[in-house]
Amino acid sequence: MKIFSYCSTAVFAFGFLCSSLGCSNQHNSTAPVSNTSAFARTLERSKKDKRYMVMHSGVDIYAIREVEVEKSKQHFTVHLNLVDSIHKANMNNPKNLGEKHLHLYMRDSTSYTLDEPHTIPLNKVARIEKAD
Repeated sequence: MKIFSYCSTAVFAFGFLCSSLGCSNQHNSTAPVSNTSAFARTLERSKKDKRYMVMHSGVDIYAIREVEVEKSKQHFTVHLNLVDSIHKANMNNPKNLGEKHLHLYMRDSTSYTLDEPHTIPLNKVARIEKAD
């Protein structure tokens, strides 16, 4: 009877340990970048990786067609487009599309036009989130 008690306790402990480790090793697909000095590097790397880039400014959401970081790494220039309906529908779950995303969240709620380039200081970016 004591052997059954020890075995059942051991099996329960093993199951609890496995479930605890499984939850703690869960991969978080969103990696926020909040260090302002890393913004320029993150934008350049995302451009090289051909990530789908989205800029959030207030309630407006823009797809970034092109991005160029200035040599001084204080500004970046973007050409914006509207986010297409497929990406808009899968904004919270980019794994449905099978591509990597980058989200820029601006500090203010400036409205941007779509037909001209915009040069934006990097200090206007609140945070960047990479979604794999």
